[in-house]
Amino acid sequence: MTTITAARLSALLRNDPSIKLIDVRTPLEFREAHVPQARNIPLDTLAPAKLIESGDLRADEPVYILCRSGQRATKAAGEFAGSGFANPIVVEGGTLAWIDADLPVNRSESGVIS
Repeated sequence: MTTITAARLSALLRNDPSIKLIDVRTPLEFREAHVPQARNIPLDTLAPAKLIESGDLRADEPVYILCRSGQRATKAAGEFAGSGFANPIVVEGGTLAWIDADLPVNRSESGVIS
């Protein structure tokens, strides 16, 4: 499994904001705080094959995946790989690492991340 640090992903996003970044946390967690470029697809609704079929994602392009701390993203990366994605990449430490690195996030009014 390939991983990337939050700082390295942030640098990539600065150069290419169209990078595919999937946040697999729940909608509530996502609303609390998320990477601005992330798209929320909760792990329990994730269907990588459908994302290819719909044209939302291409199997031959990298897809970056994060969650709160890394566990759900690792599981999601396995699902992506099993569906034919050549390069699923897990963000090490997830959203918590992103916040700890003092990188930008969109937050709800509560600003709480559980």
